[in-house]
Amino acid sequence: MPFAAKFKEVEEKTGYHKVYFFIASVLIFTGIVGVVGGRKLIVDLAGFVYPAYMCFKSMEAGSKDDTQWLTYWVVFSFMSILESILFFLRTMIPFYYFISLAAIVYMYHP
Repeated sequence: MPFAAKFKEVEEKTGYHKVYFFIASVLIFTGIVGVVGGRKLIVDLAGFVYPAYMCFKSMEAGSKDDTQWLTYWVVFSFMSILESILFFLRTMIPFYYFISLAAIVYMYHP
């Protein structure tokens, strides 16, 4: 059963809008991932999951987005390598992971 159907079922049982349950489940998932893997894992998942999906989707459709996604993967890889070389910047820059997350989302946002 898809997630949308589950949220609709919970909405009908409780009477609360399904958006509240979606937001709660996203926050719980993010909290668990944050505790288990840390902020670096959250940033890496945000930088990998959606772009990988869109990259495969554009390859299947044969669209012109291939150049955009290839550029994204080169820049994302460069940022990851640079981050591991300059690891001391993580402690020196306040809110480093939030800035990194914002930069990654900005790169793949249309």
